[in-house]
Amino acid sequence: MSFSLGDYVTVNDRLKAALEKFPDLRVIESEPKFVTSPDGKVFVEAKMTVYRTWDDVLPMVGYIWEEFPGTTPYTKGAEQPNSATSVLGRILGYMGFGITKSIASKDDVTRREPTKAFTPQTPKVTVATYPNGDTVPDPFTGQPQLHEEYAIGDVTKGQMGKIRALGRERGIATNKGLFDAIKQVIGRPIGMLDHLTKKEASHVIESWMPQDPEPVTVGAPADEEPF
Repeated sequence: MSFSLGDYVTVNDRLKAALEKFPDLRVIESEPKFVTSPDGKVFVEAKMTVYRTWDDVLPMVGYIWEEFPGTTPYTKGAEQPNSATSVLGRILGYMGFGITKSIASKDDVTRREPTKAFTPQTPKVTVATYPNGDTVPDPFTGQPQLHEEYAIGDVTKGQMGKIRALGRERGIATNKGLFDAIKQVIGRPIGMLDHLTKKEASHVIESWMPQDPEPVTVGAPADEEPF
């Protein structure tokens, strides 16, 4: 099923519009908590209260549950800030901001858009040979030794630099530690970063990239966009 993100409005844009109409608007975020559904799934529950004016006697209150752990690269590890952004977007939508086409915000749709599945490499299995072409026998069985060959690495220098930087951010201090961590992501061992393909390197970078920052409680327009 295809859709256009142009049909959706970001939470940030909804908040700007709300602040233009209600300059005294306040967003109060309650402490998040974990809840368990009847089928045993765990969720982070976010609750927000939005006061349109300082004396608003009927503020908007909203809740949302974000599955924990997240099920996409954009939600895993950022379940709490994602749930906070989502509930604020919903409340502002119920207030009439940015709902020309959908109550869902662009942030919600983008985070939950399925990413193209990563398929680990399938190695080409060949018979190991000596330089003269003779088969290398297994020392125990005498049968020909088999050798797994993976696609030639075409990783870029930029990708390798990014992977090393992300590895340091994750507290990985040695090459062995880095290669072991990469193996957990791509499903095969490597002896050098040069052995990675561009596709594998991109998958590692996407998997290790930090998620959305914590949301900011808003009382007035800020110089920096919080969402």
